[in-house]
This record gives sequence, C-alpha cells and structure tokens, in this order.
Amino acid sequence: MNPQHGIITPVCDEEKYIEVTIETVRGRTTLPADWQIVVGDSTDRPCARIEGYAARSPWMRLALRVDRTFRKAGGDVIEASNYAYRLAELSN
Repeated sequence: MNPQHGIITPVCDEEKYIEVTIETVRGRTTLPADWQIVVGDSTDRPCARIEGYAARSPWMRLALRVDRTFRKAGGDVIEASNYAYRLAELSN
C-alpha cells in the first residue's frame, strides 16, 4: 500500500524558519504527493527560498495570496488553507 497525502502550510513572516520546515518535510520517509505553501501578507521574503526548493521538487507548490486587503485574528490560517484546498481541486 502506498498512501498519498498532501500538506497545506500557511506562511506569513516566516523567512527565518521556512528553510528548516522545508528540509524537515523533504527529509521524511514518505514524501507528500502535493505540498501547497501559501504565502500572504509577509513583510519578509520567504518566496525566494520556497521557489528555489519548489524548482527541484515537483510536489511542492508556492501559492501567493496577493488579493489580501486586511487581516483578521485567527482567520488567516483558515483562509490560507481554504485557498490552497481550492487550488488543489482546480489542478486535479
């Protein structure tokens, strides 16, 4: 049996930690079939690091949320996850 799984990771101001997160997932015994990393409202620059890894890992995808005009406490993670889920549905 070869179970398939996906990961959705909302990212905001995580440039300092994103590389450790990516290396941790890449080091897993069973890699995800799909990994959506959703970046929105970051004041730092995590995208360049993510793009470099995604170019070498076809199961990784960077999703930018550029349509954001406001933030709501606690709701950003849910919104980012729903956004990535909709993108995954569209690509299948």
